[in-house]
Amino acid sequence: MPDKFDSDRSGGVCTAVTGSMTNALKAQKTLAVAAIPSSVKKVSSQGGRGCVYGVNYSCAQARNVRVVLENANIKVKQYID
Repeated sequence: MPDKFDSDRSGGVCTAVTGSMTNALKAQKTLAVAAIPSSVKKVSSQGGRGCVYGVNYSCAQARNVRVVLENANIKVKQYID
């Protein structure tokens, strides 16, 4: 199933890596309140340390996403453009 952020329409898909599923869901909810569409995505596994999650969003919203998550005190481990 294709991601809802088709690169032809949005200028690309970026990811904010949050770590846990809980933090990714919190970030997604916070972005929804700010009217920024996003989706939770499993980013990778780190062996025995479990899974790493993040939220995908349109790269056109990258600056807004950073501001919204920072203002909400949601820690982001890495932004992937």
